[in-house]
Amino acid sequence: MPPSTIPRRSLSLTPDLGDAGTKLRRPGGRERNPYSRPDRIADVTASTEADADDAGRSRFDGPRLVLTLYALLVAVGGVAGVLVATFVDGVSAPELYAVVPLPPTALGFAVYGAVTIATVLGVPLALVVYVSRRIDDPNAVE
Repeated sequence: MPPSTIPRRSLSLTPDLGDAGTKLRRPGGRERNPYSRPDRIADVTASTEADADDAGRSRFDGPRLVLTLYALLVAVGGVAGVLVATFVDGVSAPELYAVVPLPPTALGFAVYGAVTIATVLGVPLALVVYVSRRIDDPNAVE
């Protein structure tokens, strides 16, 4: 393609909305710029209520998602323990934290796998929660 026929686009920090930016209207029928701050409490309230409705529809968000993933991974650790006890011959009895002896059965290995994964993932997760709740936030509102 010759250089003269290459279409040129202007560089802009805001996306080109075309006619979409002019189609947004306020309750009174006035047009609204989608990038401007709301100048009326009704605008803020309407967007907050819409956000709350959207948040209520999501079953897995934030802490619930993390706890669900945590529980699934702990269950996978338990299943892995059962599989090891079932298919590997000559395994010695597991010991939790090198202190608590467990029987060399499928249940013993399941407990070992689940508790080990729960500890390995749970301790750092608990530390993250602890630090995030107690960190000094210069923008925090008290």
